Amino acid sequence: MARSRCFGLTGPDTEARIGELIEAVTAVRNIRSELGIAPGTPVTVRIAADGQGDRVRAIEGLMKTLAKVSDVELLGTERPSGEPSAHVAGLGELFVPLRGAVDAGAVRERLEKDLGKVEKELKGAEAKLGRPDFVDKAPADVVEKERVKAAGLRERRATLEKHLSVLRSA
Repeated sequence: MARSRCFGLTGPDTEARIGELIEAVTAVRNIRSELGIAPGTPVTVRIAADGQGDRVRAIEGLMKTLAKVSDVELLGTERPSGEPSAHVAGLGELFVPLRGAVDAGAVRERLEKDLGKVEKELKGAEAKLGRPDFVDKAPADVVEKERVKAAGLRERRATLEKHLSVLRSA
């Protein structure tokens, strides 16, 4: 296999490393967005790399730039509690400590409020989909749009519940 070179990453597994970089940056950005951490606020990222420390170090510089990460810490076998996390294939579990970045109590209150709104909206969408007259008489594309909306709301609810669970254990 030909060796490739991209953004300072070299070797036969460059594509895999770029994929890991994209997934890690996306995970950090999603956690920021979900918890209301401003995109420009530098955060520390802690990664339980499960023996993949060399892979983390290979993308560390780019991750710092692309995700506004101030520091990347490699963890041993310990998993911090009370820190939002995401699994990044090939790297391990990525944690974003909130201390210093946001007020955890304020974030918890906002997420609880958001969860209430999502649950109310989901209840309405599910009620609409539960009505035979809507499902049978509405155009197929309108019914499908409502199903997609309900699925998105279920996913959002699960994400909010996950983050709230972590924040409550902090």
